[in-house]
Amino acid sequence: MSIAALFMMLVIAQTSQGFSWVRGNRVCPRGWNLYGRHCYLFSKEKVNLKDAISKCADAVGSGRLAEVGGYREEKWLELQIKLRGMHDGVWMGASDILKENKFLKLSNARKIKYTNWNKGEPNNASKKEHCVEWVGNGKWNDNSCGKKNFFVCEHV
Repeated sequence: MSIAALFMMLVIAQTSQGFSWVRGNRVCPRGWNLYGRHCYLFSKEKVNLKDAISKCADAVGSGRLAEVGGYREEKWLELQIKLRGMHDGVWMGASDILKENKFLKLSNARKIKYTNWNKGEPNNASKKEHCVEWVGNGKWNDNSCGKKNFFVCEHV
């Protein structure tokens, strides 16, 4: 299955399901961390983007890769990531696989509003970088979707 097809399947799955029990009670599943109205699960293994998407979906029935919505959320995530020793790359829920340099959320194919790109990024090096990763300096980078990274799942 192509990355583009996987992207579209994920968008369809995400838009058809809700998690009212999390929104209403603000309770996270065991092992997840609450921030605001979202729950987060931090991986202990490195996988490619496709496997990260699958693992997040399997974790709670249809979780997703974390999608950073703003500065405060990103700083909280950055602290959690650093505390867990996930310093060398963490997948985020955004990609420009459908159209170069038009980064969309993986959950609903909407344009990402908040960004924090590393200097000179995104650059699509070797014409193969379509997936967004958080790197150790707290900035974002576009990288090959086949790279193995840690990941953060989000349950809305």
